[in-house]
Amino acid sequence: MGHLAQIARHRTPDIPLRRQRQRTLSVATGLARDEAYRTNLQMNGNLSNDLLDRISELALGLRGSQELTYPIILCFTADQKIPYASGMPREPLPAIGQAFDEGFSEVLKQAVAENSSIHDGAIMLSTEAAGTEYCISGWSYRLHPPSTVSTIANKGSAFNSCLAMSAMEKIDAVFLVTRDTLYRFLDGEHAALHGRGELEAKNP
Repeated sequence: MGHLAQIARHRTPDIPLRRQRQRTLSVATGLARDEAYRTNLQMNGNLSNDLLDRISELALGLRGSQELTYPIILCFTADQKIPYASGMPREPLPAIGQAFDEGFSEVLKQAVAENSSIHDGAIMLSTEAAGTEYCISGWSYRLHPPSTVSTIANKGSAFNSCLAMSAMEKIDAVFLVTRDTLYRFLDGEHAALHGRGELEAKNP
């Protein structure tokens, strides 16, 4: 019995150490997985890390305005001719070609003031070459991509249309701006952004 007790005394300290190593490994694995996820998200089509960060920050700035109508859908593309996106008839139709930059909020307000129906549908933004700024190429587009990704329950049609659209060829990114939250969609994945460079979760 004394021999068994001695063995137990030698083994007992290993248990918390082993658990600690398991916890450390789990945390490290989780961090590596999250970093890989962010790396995959931040290289998509025409988007470099810096450009993705820039348009994400600009989109974040659209939240919380008392002068904008929500939701706002922004569809960033590598080509002005995109399948599964159809412009809805609008008269008058605001001008296009404005850059997606710090002045975009004012452009959007003016467009809605010109025609209040503009807020319905996605705003298309395209770029002529990788790494260059996106410009408005269309107002009030209906997104109708085929269903190639699983829909998310309780998120609504706008959310799931953005999710499906982001998986399509030549789509660089899609953003859904609500009054409180910005959802970013890339390659059929989504994340909620609430602050500078901060992903709240991969699948909120």
